[in-house]
Amino acid sequence: MKKISLNRIPVYLFFGFFGSGKSTLINKLLESKKLKDTALIINEQGDNDFNNIIFEKNRDKIFDINSGCICCVKKSKIGLTFEKISKKKNIKQVILETSGISSPEIVTQLLINDYSIIKNFELKKIITVIDPIKALENLNNWQEAEQGVYLANDLIISKRDLVSSEYIK
Repeated sequence: MKKISLNRIPVYLFFGFFGSGKSTLINKLLESKKLKDTALIINEQGDNDFNNIIFEKNRDKIFDINSGCICCVKKSKIGLTFEKISKKKNIKQVILETSGISSPEIVTQLLINDYSIIKNFELKKIITVIDPIKALENLNNWQEAEQGVYLANDLIISKRDLVSSEYIK
């Protein structure tokens, strides 16, 4: 019989379309002393991870899953990434930042059904970041954007300083 830890590490899953402000928000969150024991998994579409520039000061707790959106990457690579994190000491939570085109439905299913992940980790919350300038366009043209809103526990509207409060309503 497979065993699941009673003390699983919480995973906070961040969705948001390209340019929504996910990386900026996560970088600000990681500046908090309360999150010093947080591992960050960054998923980038290409081979180069430009987010490494943003997150350089937390490099020892950053794990990259590049070369495609996380929903299309081999499950074994994702499982191995979580396995590496489980072996690190003092990791109290994980933030998973998906690429801008990842399928929220597929990633969520992976995090709640894949034994190699759920034995030590628990999906705690889904956070979707929305760029108000592009929100309607993305929601009307991309199923992934719609799924991200539908599955979210929390919706965060970024770039509020670029639009009026009337526009957001």
